Amino acid sequence: MMARAKSRTSRLPLSGRAMVALLLVGLLGIAALVVWRRTIAVAENRVVRGLEARKRELISLRTTLERDINDATSRSRIVPAAERRLGMHVATELEVRNLAPRGVRDSVTADSSSTDTLAVKNSVSAGRIANGASVRRTP
Repeated sequence: MMARAKSRTSRLPLSGRAMVALLLVGLLGIAALVVWRRTIAVAENRVVRGLEARKRELISLRTTLERDINDATSRSRIVPAAERRLGMHVATELEVRNLAPRGVRDSVTADSSSTDTLAVKNSVSAGRIANGASVRRTP
């Protein structure tokens, strides 16, 4: 009898049924975690799809606005509006003055006798200035 008592005390404190129950509870916990993760992923995926749809809408709106800006700033729309509202007109060839490049303008001063004639410094001809020819400066 003594040998039997020793074999009972050396056994594990949990019986086979308790081990199976703990194993099932563990598996149930793992399954619950997987379902919980999947639920969160589905909700986040829904948010991402909504944001992507909003992005597509905003890109479409941006394209529409850029097209409207280009249409509104085109010469075919500005010229009639300027003529109608401001009384402006497109300049004729007689009304256009071509300015010389900056280097040439620096060497030219206005003559006091007439506003149409130019006195030229550094031997630059008035004809070259009127034609918009550039003057090379030697360093």
